[in-house]
Amino acid sequence: MGVTESGRRNIWLIDLQSGTETQITNSDNAQSPAWSPDGTWITYGDLAEDGRFLIRKVDLATSEHTDLYSAEVPVSPTSVHPDGDSILFLEHSANADASILRASDGTITQLFRTDWAEDSVTWSPDGTMIVYGSDRTGAQEVYVMDVADRTEVQISSTGGQLPTWAKSGRQVVYRNTADLLFTAATLRRQPRLQVVDRRTMFTAAPFWVGLPDTIRRPTAVWWVFAIGTPTIRPTRFT
Repeated sequence: MGVTESGRRNIWLIDLQSGTETQITNSDNAQSPAWSPDGTWITYGDLAEDGRFLIRKVDLATSEHTDLYSAEVPVSPTSVHPDGDSILFLEHSANADASILRASDGTITQLFRTDWAEDSVTWSPDGTMIVYGSDRTGAQEVYVMDVADRTEVQISSTGGQLPTWAKSGRQVVYRNTADLLFTAATLRRQPRLQVVDRRTMFTAAPFWVGLPDTIRRPTAVWWVFAIGTPTIRPTRFT
């Protein structure tokens, strides 16, 4: 996770069983960490001393940091493909646009270049689809794209944000911005990509005090959020 302390922003690991905290960057501007599928390295955004914006990776076994990409505008990695090579990231210029970086050779593939702002761009567990948020309709909504043919479907209907894949890849969970309900949308890909069911998981209204975050490890996904009290309540789904 990213932690800002005394004006410095760095990436830390927290062992959920022991509570041990480990700082893995020593920077002023490290942000947007994303796990590799095998859990052996983490990619993150950073700012070089010469003003270039970087996407970097850190090997957790050796603590070696490697520059993968540099840009003239802020960049934020968001998700690593199951192949361990293709990194989704956002470029924050006039709008937040999404691209794919191949870590092995530095190749960039443009995914979105629009007049709208995209966010929360994340690979599906099998790497064949992407979920993301966009304000293209004038309101923030959640969409899923099939990477092979670029077909897509709108997941939310009354505003949505903070989408997260279920481990099975058949569901996307998001926060409904109209009523703060957390909704699980079930997908079907044949004969076409479509939403076949939406079900409310739980609600944080009216005691919502903070945005949820996801803790992604290769074995599980947890949503962590606070409702009404300082108590952190994790909810797991598959």
